[in-house]
Amino acid sequence: MKDYKYCPQLNKCGQIIHLWTSKYTKPSLTINDIRFIFETYVKYAITELQNQYLADAQNCEDGDKNHCVLQRKIKNCAEICIMLNSGVVFKEFVDCYKNGYLN
Repeated sequence: MKDYKYCPQLNKCGQIIHLWTSKYTKPSLTINDIRFIFETYVKYAITELQNQYLADAQNCEDGDKNHCVLQRKIKNCAEICIMLNSGVVFKEFVDCYKNGYLN
């Protein structure tokens, strides 16, 4: 998304088509493309990180300081996945991008 710019367009019915275009690549991203990226790739990355924390936590003892830290990280990953599933993160991302906060 680094080189993409938000370029809304009106269709024939007067509805807004949300498009992100890049000066370096030909195809444009639609809102559905970005939602797909969030629902698959971002969620997959967070889940993989959580699985790594779970594997590391199994190698620690319960009273170990690292175990407590890993448990907090696992909980944070779970909360992020819940927010991704609810659509809150996606909506905030789109709103920030439309308002120019990420340019």
